[in-house]
Amino acid sequence: MEREWNNGREEGRKEGELFHLIDQVVKKRDRKLTAERIADALEEEEVIIERILLAAAKAGSDEVEEIYAYL
Repeated sequence: MEREWNNGREEGRKEGELFHLIDQVVKKRDRKLTAERIADALEEEEVIIERILLAAAKAGSDEVEEIYAYL
């Protein structure tokens, strides 16, 4: 039971971190930064930033939850 709780907690933490990253990427995209510059600023891999930007384009929205659904 405790292991399941800890796994759920870990999943929630990772999801929250990804939501925060998506939010930061959207803000920097709105400032007209390239994927390369966003990746550098956030110290993330460029491929991850590109996936988020692609998901945002597919979602047609700046809403984090909607973008997350396309990842």
